[in-house]
Amino acid sequence: MYGKWFSSKETGEQLIRKAQQYLDAYRKYVEYLEKVVELNPRDLDMELNLSKFDSILQDASPEVREAFLSKYRN
Repeated sequence: MYGKWFSSKETGEQLIRKAQQYLDAYRKYVEYLEKVVELNPRDLDMELNLSKFDSILQDASPEVREAFLSKYRN
């Protein structure tokens, strides 16, 4: 029972609380994965590409950023 997440120095109450926290976190993670699996792959690709552009534009000068954005506004 002891190992990576649990220590023999902890009380039973601490172990149960810690285990519940891990379960809650894993449930949220699984919920997130289930939502990702349901996405349309093309929508996901577009979202990922927009995220990359956003990251690139944050590092660009204001002039380059404005030129790029104005090209795609219309």
